[in-house]
Amino acid sequence: MTPSTPTNQSPGPELTGLSTEEAHVRLAVAGRNALPAKQPPNPLAQFAHQFKNPLIYILLFALSVDLAAWWRDGAHGWPVESFVIAAILLVNSGFGVWQERKAEAALARLRQLAAPRAWVLRDGTWQQLDTEELAPGDLVRVEAGDRVPADGVLRGSGVGVDESMLTGESLAVDKDRGEELLGGSLVVRGRSFLEILRTGKRSALGHL
Repeated sequence: MTPSTPTNQSPGPELTGLSTEEAHVRLAVAGRNALPAKQPPNPLAQFAHQFKNPLIYILLFALSVDLAAWWRDGAHGWPVESFVIAAILLVNSGFGVWQERKAEAALARLRQLAAPRAWVLRDGTWQQLDTEELAPGDLVRVEAGDRVPADGVLRGSGVGVDESMLTGESLAVDKDRGEELLGGSLVVRGRSFLEILRTGKRSALGHL
């Protein structure tokens, strides 16, 4: 959703936003408003990591003992017990890798939830900027349909927000002037102004 230019809206004379120079200084200190990227793990290393568990050590010991006994007895027939233990180990490790991959995919989706651009009051004028360029102290306009780009406090009228992805609360909650909005939550009704407090990895979304 691309909002219309907020030419006829003002958060009030007491709030003028940051200057470009001040925003750059704060951005240099706080870092870009983006979740930390993580290199995807090596699949083999991820699979091997699943064996670092006390219960797995016990199963590996049982597998070793069973194979040793089978070999000592002349290696006749098939070591069924060993196959069963090995199958359990492989299934458990495969399931663990699948769970980790699923969590990584969910994290990737979280990174995409932040709105790509937002209306920001800079140098006394409204500008549409990438949300990664937001700095603490920036004044941002939010309205129904917008994903909150970072943690901040409302400096205008109240809005309704859906915070289910962060708090698990299924119903939208009303937020009034002076209350905080969490980055990643969705504005479902109303329109207001948000003064950014925490960005990037310092935000609630970053802690996830």
